[in-house]
Amino acid sequence: MLFVEIPVCKENLPFWERPYLDVNLLTAATVVLIITQLNCKVYPTSNEGVALSLSFYIFLAPFFARTGMTLFTLTLLNHGLVASA
Repeated sequence: MLFVEIPVCKENLPFWERPYLDVNLLTAATVVLIITQLNCKVYPTSNEGVALSLSFYIFLAPFFARTGMTLFTLTLLNHGLVASA
């Protein structure tokens, strides 16, 4: 019976650490928040289309921030557990 070595990545990184997804999401949250604040159009209007557009952009910043912080926390915990083992 032949044994074949399967090439394994030196570090088995989680999927979010490979392209720095956590840092990219935090950057996107910052950019969306700055753009929303610079526009000064965060007041709801009676026009349904404008209100829907505003609510979408107002939703993006917290979504990106929470997802990015969660992934960043997981990254820190992962590195801490690997370092302590």
